[in-house]
Amino acid sequence: MKHLTRKLKKKSANSPDGIDSHVLKLSIDIIAAPLTSIINRSLRSGIVPSSWKKARIVPIHKSGAKDECANYRPISCLNIAAKVLETAAKVQIVQFFEENKLYAISQHGFRSKRSTTSALINMHSTWSNAADKKQFAGVLAFDLSSAFDCIDIEIICNKLKIYGFDTISINWIKSYLTERSQFVQIGGEVSTTLIVVIGSPQGSVISPCSVHNLYQ
Repeated sequence: MKHLTRKLKKKSANSPDGIDSHVLKLSIDIIAAPLTSIINRSLRSGIVPSSWKKARIVPIHKSGAKDECANYRPISCLNIAAKVLETAAKVQIVQFFEENKLYAISQHGFRSKRSTTSALINMHSTWSNAADKKQFAGVLAFDLSSAFDCIDIEIICNKLKIYGFDTISINWIKSYLTERSQFVQIGGEVSTTLIVVIGSPQGSVISPCSVHNLYQ
């Protein structure tokens, strides 16, 4: 887990327990063994530690009047150690999807060696070929508002079963998405902690996988 921990962004905000990525990186040579044990046990049991499922929400002002809630963007600060677990899970999920060719050919986002640039090249090639053959080329653009907040746990778990995920893997995804909680912090003021009943947490490295698996 050392290499996954060292890849954490240095500027990651403090997690709800007050630990930041810099502290975790400095101590990784000492805590690598117990951290690896916890992560392996989580993946093998299909259970995510409940204390790693709490988020600290910090509102960041975008523009306009500062007394209007709509002018703020909520930033979700997740448990730093949990991000190492999420990364370990993501590596296995992406590998499974790539090896079994479960990704749509047209999907470029959140895939290795693909990006918005490769997507534009593919689109331009398709349009140019259509124009050369005197065919019509149409474009449909969809922007699903708050995609991360629309994840339906039962639907995504049923789809993963169809894709060939085993019971433990599906249980892990379900555990990861359920019984999550969050609180809002503004300066030194902290709100009441509430349970999140739907969606996948923003800021998580595994959330893009959830969004694409549900809507592809």
